[in-house]
Amino acid sequence: MGKKNVIIMAIVGALLVFLGSLMFVINLIQTQNQEKETKENQLETYYKEFNELASQFADKRMEYTKAVVENMYYESVHDEYDNWIKEMKAYHGFVDQILTTAKPLENLCIEQVYTKEDLKNDCDTYVINYETVMNYFVKDVNEFNDFIDDYNSKYSASISIYELDNNQYNYLDVNDDGKFIGKD
Repeated sequence: MGKKNVIIMAIVGALLVFLGSLMFVINLIQTQNQEKETKENQLETYYKEFNELASQFADKRMEYTKAVVENMYYESVHDEYDNWIKEMKAYHGFVDQILTTAKPLENLCIEQVYTKEDLKNDCDTYVINYETVMNYFVKDVNEFNDFIDDYNSKYSASISIYELDNNQYNYLDVNDDGKFIGKD
């Protein structure tokens, strides 16, 4: 083989390496674009379901307030307690539905960057609504339990508080901004 053949082989080899690298980069970009599109579609789907329930939260909380909070008097504990617990369970069940729909959004929104403005807004709204729902619920349960504890201590009674799984139901700061929306 002559020097000319070696140079041609080197050029062809370099060209093949370049084309292989170029194909790898193009394939990587296509894969990233597909993953991005899939993630954006998932966000839109999950957000729609979450937002429908979260938008009903104020009404459900108002139902709870009218049925329980507005009737929380020491004189009515024995007559109303069973109704209060029934309302609390309905309220709790509704919050659990919201938490179920919110779960996939955590991975899709927290510490994620989207270029589409509507997706950014959806994630911002998710954070606000999720914190609001959880923190108001925890606050409402704590206030109910404080009332029952106070009643028990004043009247030497043993009425049960409303138990929550403390590992799942705590005040929440989804985006670690130091603000607990709905807590105060």
